[in-house]
Amino acid sequence: MRNLAEIDQVLRRSSDAAEIPGVVATVGTSREVIYHVAFGKRDLSKDQPMTTNSVFWIASMTKAITAAAAMQLVEQDKLSLHEPVGKLLPHLANPQVLENFGADGEPKLRPAKTAITLLQLMTHTASFCYDMWNDSMATYLEKLAIRALAGNTAPTSIFSARRSRPQADKAWTPTCVTICSRRSK
Repeated sequence: MRNLAEIDQVLRRSSDAAEIPGVVATVGTSREVIYHVAFGKRDLSKDQPMTTNSVFWIASMTKAITAAAAMQLVEQDKLSLHEPVGKLLPHLANPQVLENFGADGEPKLRPAKTAITLLQLMTHTASFCYDMWNDSMATYLEKLAIRALAGNTAPTSIFSARRSRPQADKAWTPTCVTICSRRSK
């Protein structure tokens, strides 16, 4: 176990030198956890040590963890990269595409031409977007919020067919999809 002691030394030295505030490291096999340690502080403004059960906010890093878990399930033939994910996630089964807005400002929706697959989700090609980067989606979500306040409901999945501005090669690419959190009654 000499290597584990060396890992301890490196992690402890890095946290003691304030190169990192704190760290929790875990190594395991399919059968057992063989290394599980914590060094440093949970919060630099407080004297709380990092523990092996510390909770972390990892934001978008969940994508890598989820993708690894999904690929393990693909390897075990429990998931398919090319099957519609709507079978597992019903709210993704019948997505609607936001094509544009009518003269009255109302959104014009149509059914998506193809089903969303796990491969598209994992490669970020399912056309999801953030409303902060797409003004059509921001407008649509504002309308959803107004309707929700009025007691009306909205479709569960909305996509935008709006295209991004041309890149250097003059190609236009789809940019927008969002999943609405309010479900129809």
